[in-house]
Amino acid sequence: MTDSHLPSHIVGIKVRVSGRLMTERSQPRKTVQSVQVGSFSKNNLSLVDMASYSTKNKKGAFTVKVWISQRATK
Repeated sequence: MTDSHLPSHIVGIKVRVSGRLMTERSQPRKTVQSVQVGSFSKNNLSLVDMASYSTKNKKGAFTVKVWISQRATK
């Protein structure tokens, strides 16, 4: 195994799905489901990237948001 010196590593990931999902019956558009693994500490060595994607299905619109937390190595 090689010793790699990366400038940062992932310490947490969070996914949020909101809107009307295909698996639900007639739910309100305020439906939100979230899952988080790892930590999202707010110190000077952390960096949080966020991306979102919105689209439509037969029931209406929904949005998927993803956050990735990285910690810089010294």
